[in-house]
Amino acid sequence: WSPDGRQIIYITGRRVQAVDFETGEITTLAEFVAADYLEAFEISPDGSQVAISLNRELYVVPFDRQVLAAARSRTQLIAMNGCFTYSELGTTEVRWSNDGQRLAVGVLGVGPNNLRAEMVRVFDISTCNSATPRVLDTFPGPRFDMSGYNTAPLIPSFDWDGETLFVLNSVIRNK
Repeated sequence: WSPDGRQIIYITGRRVQAVDFETGEITTLAEFVAADYLEAFEISPDGSQVAISLNRELYVVPFDRQVLAAARSRTQLIAMNGCFTYSELGTTEVRWSNDGQRLAVGVLGVGPNNLRAEMVRVFDISTCNSATPRVLDTFPGPRFDMSGYNTAPLIPSFDWDGETLFVLNSVIRNK
């Protein structure tokens, strides 16, 4: 949902679109035709910024509909002089905290048994400093086990209440 509750925003292929809840009108917010991956487009709670995972890199840029509509590449996102960029580990999903000061990011890294692992990393972005990103947490990690995670370290999706509670899906069903 858009922060004002009037639109549903979704990704279809390499395009971000919004459908107006009242009129049914569909508009294109952004399109990255040369991208291999467009996996997240999440607007901050106050509507001032948007977090975009493009080609598994994270960009937090001003949510300016006109500028985003013209952006087609990583270079154009960088030119928007956003608050935060992250490319150390591949990013797939993004969720904002309720206060807009933190981001929970689905990342691809190395996990148990040196397998490629999907994890959730929480960043403090309140200082808008990409040079030294402040990582608040990375999990599942050693604090808890997800059933089957050691052999298939995948998190197909996650959600966050924006404060303290996370929901993580695993690939294990009916156990």
